[in-house]
Amino acid sequence: MTPPLSRDRARAILAAYGAEPRRWPDAERAALEAALRADPALAAERREAETLDAALGALPAPAPLAVNPLAIAAAARAAARPPARRAPAYAGRAAGLAAAAVVGFVIGWTGITGAGSGGDDRFAYLAGIEEDVL
Repeated sequence: MTPPLSRDRARAILAAYGAEPRRWPDAERAALEAALRADPALAAERREAETLDAALGALPAPAPLAVNPLAIAAAARAAARPPARRAPAYAGRAAGLAAAAVVGFVIGWTGITGAGSGGDDRFAYLAGIEEDVL
């Protein structure tokens, strides 16, 4: 035997879940059905809930959300991850220093001094210029 259901609780269930018994809470379904059979005022409220259910059922389906909540959650998780490891700030300076060292080695190894004699066109030769332009 199920305990009796208060009239306020019966109204609250009808307002929240509608007139369809399969949507009512399992634990209170039998007590609500008994209350509806015993109380004509509650039965009238159920008929009103059936009318509301039919009106809501006739409405078109809502448009899909413009914002996807799953995409928002994925973006929040991605933002919470630590940032990818970047090259240290001195890496650009180190690359420039290495390039200068290579140029210095090439100049020192080839013997180019920059203070060439009248016919010394080694800079022009390295630049690919065949004529005497310096």
